[in-house]
Amino acid sequence: KAIAKADQAKLRKELKLPKEAEGLWLVNGIAATLSPEAIRATAKSKKVKYIYPAGPIPRGGISGRVSEVLPKAKRIVFSTKDKKIPWNLKAVGADKVWSELKITGRGAVVAMFDSGVNYRHEDLRNNIWINPGEKANNGKDDDGNGLVDDYYGFNFRTMQPEMIALGPRQHGTLTSGIVAGDGTGGTVTGLAPEAELMLLMGWGGPYAAARVHEYALEMGADVMNMSFSIPNLGHTRGLWRLMSEHATAAGLVLVSGAGNFQREPKPVQLRIPEGIPCVIAAGGVDRDMKIPSFVSLGPVEWGSVKFYGDYP
Repeated sequence: KAIAKADQAKLRKELKLPKEAEGLWLVNGIAATLSPEAIRATAKSKKVKYIYPAGPIPRGGISGRVSEVLPKAKRIVFSTKDKKIPWNLKAVGADKVWSELKITGRGAVVAMFDSGVNYRHEDLRNNIWINPGEKANNGKDDDGNGLVDDYYGFNFRTMQPEMIALGPRQHGTLTSGIVAGDGTGGTVTGLAPEAELMLLMGWGGPYAAARVHEYALEMGADVMNMSFSIPNLGHTRGLWRLMSEHATAAGLVLVSGAGNFQREPKPVQLRIPEGIPCVIAAGGVDRDMKIPSFVSLGPVEWGSVKFYGDYP
C-alpha cells in the first residue's frame, strides 16, 4: 500500500489528475475519467506502464441502508441431526470431514463476489458475516474504511451497502447455499456449513472488481468465490490477472466456477477469472463422477496478452 501511495502521488502531481481519481493499491493503478487529450498525455509518461479501460467509476456520495439488520447472535454448533445430506456432499466426502475431522468451516470467512444474496434465507442468515466495526444504518463510517454502513459487505458498482437479492433470479443465493447452507430448513447444502459469508458486488469492469478484491483482503476474508465468467477482454485480462496474483500473494484464496462452455473451441473455454493460473477453477461432475458435456476444460492461452507470454 505504501509503495502504491507514493508512486501514485508522483503521478498525480505530474499529470495533474482530477481530485476524484481513485487510487487502487492492489494493482498500483489510478482509475480516472479523462479527455482524449489527457489520455494521450498520460500514455507518454514514463511512470505509466499501460492504460486499461476501467469500466464505470461511481460518482457521488456513499450512502444507503441495509433492509434488515441481522443480530450478532452467538454461533450455534453445527449438527446433521434430523437433516438431509444430498448425494453431492456425500460424494465428495463432506459428511466425513464434518464428523471425523471436525472441520465445518467455522472460523473461515468466504467473500461471495456475486449478484447479491437473500441474507434473510433460513439456511444462510446464521452464517452471514457482520462487519464487527460497523453499526448498521446510522449513516456513518464507523470503522474508518471509507464506506458507510458496510454491515454485510458492499456493492462497489452502486456504492451502496444493501446486498439483498430477492425474486426469481438469485444466483448469489444459490452459490452461497453451495458454500455455507447450514440446513436449518431441513437439508444441508453447504460444503462449509459454519463458514461466514461476506457479501460483495462489483459488476461493470475492473475498477469495481479491484475494489472488491481490496475490500476482501482488508476485511479479513480467507477465500473469495467468483461464480461468473467474462469473455473477450483482450489485454484487460492482464489487469485481472495482476489483481488476482497480488490478492493471492496477500493470502486470499480465489475460486471460480470453470464455466459451462465446453462446446466452445480451446483455448477460450476458461475465461476470466477462472482462466487465471492462480484462480482455482471448479468444475462439476454428475452422479457417476463423470465430467458433464458442458463443463469448460483447459488449457488457457496467455501469449497474446500484454505482459504475459507464459503459454504456450
